[in-house]
Order: sequence, then structure tokens, then C-alpha cells
Amino acid sequence: SSYRARKDAQDRKANITMSARMPIFASAHRGQHLHKHQFKLPTTLNAYFEGSRIKGKDHRPRPMAITEIKPPFKIVDVNRDWTKLCGYTREEAVGSTLKEILQGPETNAIVAKDLIASLLQQSEGIAEHEAVLVNYRCDGRKFKNHVRVGRIENEAGETTHFIGLFEKLGDDDLSSISRDDLYANT
Repeated sequence: SSYRARKDAQDRKANITMSARMPIFASAHRGQHLHKHQFKLPTTLNAYFEGSRIKGKDHRPRPMAITEIKPPFKIVDVNRDWTKLCGYTREEAVGSTLKEILQGPETNAIVAKDLIASLLQQSEGIAEHEAVLVNYRCDGRKFKNHVRVGRIENEAGETTHFIGLFEKLGDDDLSSISRDDLYANT
């Protein structure tokens, strides 16, 4: 029911607000974007919870995760679309790190570390960073993942969490992207 969904969202918001955590991982793509984005990354917890329930005009899923802002950047929430993409339940994801559960033998660790570094550096005028990584689902199947990351801020403008938007890419999605753009800063 819609009451139950609202109540669950309120409970999750209260848990995240109380824990005041965040971070995410991947490689920064400084200033340039791999794709033109129709969907802006949420910058507040309220926007995250609204965006978790609403699909875009294109009706595409919006898998998202919120992490702490301090190492090891534990996951504090994931939405339903993220659980479908990655194969983990919300309960399995919360408290783990994206590195622990999504990275594997073909994940470019340099790109992942660069993405984290880009989030930790306050860059004037750059609201989000992105990269493409090879990630692994819960069942071990790998997939190309276009990751966009940014900051969640409170009313005072202080960063409280990191947010990541994940998009599974097929081979067709990669054909128009140069190798330099695909693996930024490697």
C-alpha cells in the first residue's frame, strides 16, 4: 500500500539522518560527461527519497545508493532499483561497502579510487563525477556500470552523505564512448 511505502521511506530517512554518513567509489570524470543526463543527482535526502520512487520520463530504473562520507564509506541506504541491478537485498547492502560487494577481478581499482578522491575534493562548480566500472552482481555475473556520484547536503550546505546513481551498460552503450572517456584518469 502507499501508506506502507511512505512509512518505510520515513523510517529509512530517519535512520540515515541519525547516522549522518555517506561515501561512494569509482573514478572521477572531471568536468566532462559521458552522456547528457536527463536526471540530476539528488542533492538532499528528501530529493533522494522522491527520486527513489519516481522513474523518469523515459521510465528507466534509477538504481541509487547512499554512503557515509568517511572511509570505509559504508552503505546507509539503497533503493529498490539498486537491489534489482546488483542482486543484493537492502539488508545485505546496508553496513557493507560498495567495494566489498560490487568490485571484483576486472574492476579497475585505480578508476574506483580516483572517483572517491574526486568526491573528497571540494571542486568548485563540479557537482558530480562519473566513470564506467566493471562490477559484479551478488550471483557473480559481471556488468559494465556507468556510475555517477555526488554529495548529499543538509540545510546548512554541509555534506552529510555521498550518493551514487548506477546504470548497467550494454555493448551498444559503449560504442560511442572513447576509451579515454570510458576509463577516466587511468
